Amino acid sequence: TGRDRGELLERYARDLSALAVPGQWQDLLQALRDAARDGTPVDHDVCLMHPDGSERWVNLRAQVLSTRGATTSFFSVLLDVDEHYRSREQLRHTQAYLARTREELQSLLDNLPGGYCLLRREGETLTPLHMSQGLAGLLGYSREELQKRMAADPLFSLAPEEREEVAAQGVRCRLSGQTLRRICRALRKGGGSVWLSVEVVWKSRGDNCALIYAVCTDVSRER
Repeated sequence: TGRDRGELLERYARDLSALAVPGQWQDLLQALRDAARDGTPVDHDVCLMHPDGSERWVNLRAQVLSTRGATTSFFSVLLDVDEHYRSREQLRHTQAYLARTREELQSLLDNLPGGYCLLRREGETLTPLHMSQGLAGLLGYSREELQKRMAADPLFSLAPEEREEVAAQGVRCRLSGQTLRRICRALRKGGGSVWLSVEVVWKSRGDNCALIYAVCTDVSRER
């Protein structure tokens, strides 16, 4: 609290609300009332105001000792959780910022010409992480459909005569660290095909794991 024992007993023994930051006391009071009514322990974070105006987060742990009429006595302990609380709040804000940034990036990628996808490779397992709306449109699928099909077979949309050679070229480029560049014929849902100019880049993440970035554009008119 930033106050000595004498000051606490003299000024705040009968009015603990003055120790709390405005807006904090009602929540703590409700937690104490609930505990008194239900006979349950209290575990509540509250922010206290120091004499110099600074704030400090503490965790109040309390157990009901006795109840006489409308008066309930508690045994309570205050734990200093200020550093932990502020670190947790900073993490929450950072996570929210990253989520917003991820949404903005995906919106940007969805509006780029052509198509884009991001996959994660762990061992021999490929997991689609993101499919752009542009890629789904090129192949005639919804994004959800394309995600499922790519998870089962990342090369499913390629014409049968393309798949073996593309797979082999992919292995060579991955092992040599080169970018895969190729024009492929892809089959559209419902029939027909489209010629795509494809570029694929592998980014190693260690422990036999890598991210795979693939972009493609429709070059059918040039064929």
